[in-house]
Amino acid sequence: MSRILTGTVRAPANTRLLVATDGSADGGRRREYRTGFGWLATDGTWGVGWCPQPAQLAGRDVAVVAELRAVYHAVAERLPTGPVTVLVDSRSALDYLTGWAGGDRRMPRGYLGSQKHTPMVTRLAELVAAHPGHLDARWVRGHSGHLLNECADSLARLGRRWLVERLLVDEVRRRADFLAAGFLADRRAGEVLAA
Repeated sequence: MSRILTGTVRAPANTRLLVATDGSADGGRRREYRTGFGWLATDGTWGVGWCPQPAQLAGRDVAVVAELRAVYHAVAERLPTGPVTVLVDSRSALDYLTGWAGGDRRMPRGYLGSQKHTPMVTRLAELVAAHPGHLDARWVRGHSGHLLNECADSLARLGRRWLVERLLVDEVRRRADFLAAGFLADRRAGEVLAA
């Protein structure tokens, strides 16, 4: 079972659409990893979520799977309708996204995903393959002050905290709104969004 919360905050006008995503994973317990994911788009939409990952299904690249989960939720509705630029701070996630757009079917090492329905990463691979010209995936250096990436990172960590600390939905929404609005209102945002 996973949980996702989305929202929209006021965003700067006349900016190109960028979506920053990130994932967060704990060191794992014996049977399960606790992961969080988040995204922020320049149109003010944001998302935060969590998903426990059984160790036998998650594979070795749990943080990459968490980031790809963020990408899926951020672009699932947007990608079929037109171009989307996605910013990821994982070179592995970037490699999967560009590979899928080029017809590669490779998945993260050891990843099996859900056994009850089509796994999330598989759905993302199929979505990207179906709309290869719509996805512009770019790498940004993590923890370097890139405002959108820093917010996506904060939202991903909030998602994991939501699961681990059993935060209330209203508290998660309040914090996520605060983070998204703050990052988009930062006076340096214009520089990042124009770059």
